[in-house]
Amino acid sequence: MERLRRIAVAIGAGLVRWAGWTARHRRAMLAGASVVAVAGGGYIGWWWLAARTVERAVAEWAAAERALGGTVALQSLGLDGFPLSLRATVGAFSLTRSDGAAWRGDGLIAEAPPWHVTRPAFRLVGTQQIVISPPDRPPVLITARSGSGRADFALTGGLVEGLVRLGGVTATLPTLGLGDAVLTIAGFDAAFKQADAGPKVPADQVLNYRAALTDLEMPVGYRGPFGPRIQTIAFQGLQHGYLAGLAPAALEGWRGRGGTIDIESLRLIWGPLSMTVSGSLALDQELQPTGLLSADVAGALEAVDALVAAGLLREKEARLARSFLTALTLGARGADRPDAASPTGAAPVRLPLALRQHALWLGPFKIMPLPRINW
Repeated sequence: MERLRRIAVAIGAGLVRWAGWTARHRRAMLAGASVVAVAGGGYIGWWWLAARTVERAVAEWAAAERALGGTVALQSLGLDGFPLSLRATVGAFSLTRSDGAAWRGDGLIAEAPPWHVTRPAFRLVGTQQIVISPPDRPPVLITARSGSGRADFALTGGLVEGLVRLGGVTATLPTLGLGDAVLTIAGFDAAFKQADAGPKVPADQVLNYRAALTDLEMPVGYRGPFGPRIQTIAFQGLQHGYLAGLAPAALEGWRGRGGTIDIESLRLIWGPLSMTVSGSLALDQELQPTGLLSADVAGALEAVDALVAAGLLREKEARLARSFLTALTLGARGADRPDAASPTGAAPVRLPLALRQHALWLGPFKIMPLPRINW
């Protein structure tokens, strides 16, 4: 009987302790659930606030463009992606600026984490068309079949860094005098970044640019001096000074403030010619490019022959150029410049080039005239 009493007491004490443990943990679980609920509600509020911020930014941008004389039309704007993403889906859209430039597309999708909405990645949907309307000249139409990229905006709204990749690009170039001449580009990449994202006065702004074209096919009926296909054009450089646009007044202001372009690398592979150029460019009094360049060139003699055949270089000038190139080639024999290797295997040579007086110069020799740029 005594044993049964002791067993009953032990069971009762155990039940009391179990009930106490359960109550304490129940309170802890309820407290944890409350914290999760509050945090979840706060995150939902943050996501909603970020979505409304995007909507407001798009509306303010459209209003600003219309105030400047442009037009903006969006078929639709949808926001989703909760909880781990903020995704904006734009239907068919069109943007036309007051200067006649226009962008029309089938759609666009931009996506970013809700806690970092200033760094969206984007994807272009369907066909995109860009129209450039130079003054007193027929418009240029650029079409892309695919595209993607990313952007990085400052908290004040300015674009600090950007990247865009386009595929299946065609460009209609009526200015070549060949009717609706169409140029095709297999791939196009471009990027820019402010070298210093902090506050700067316009004269001190520095932008880093990078761009590359691959497999550029000339329009039918237009071969160019080195053949109908440019295999590669790649550029990397720095722009010194703020440039508000390509209008003559903006260019005048940029030139007056000492604006320059530092070419860190300009790579060109076109037929027999392969070259890598570096140097600095500015604008002269007529807003035409001027500057001193250094070029590692392979296939230079073949290029001179091609310029003569195309009627861009007279035979007398070509003979002098060949003598000059031969002397430089002999002086540079044995130099290791793999970056300028020619597709034909021709040895590279370093050449002093200059842009001045609407022409390209090789040392003292005027190699070819350059078309005037009508800004």
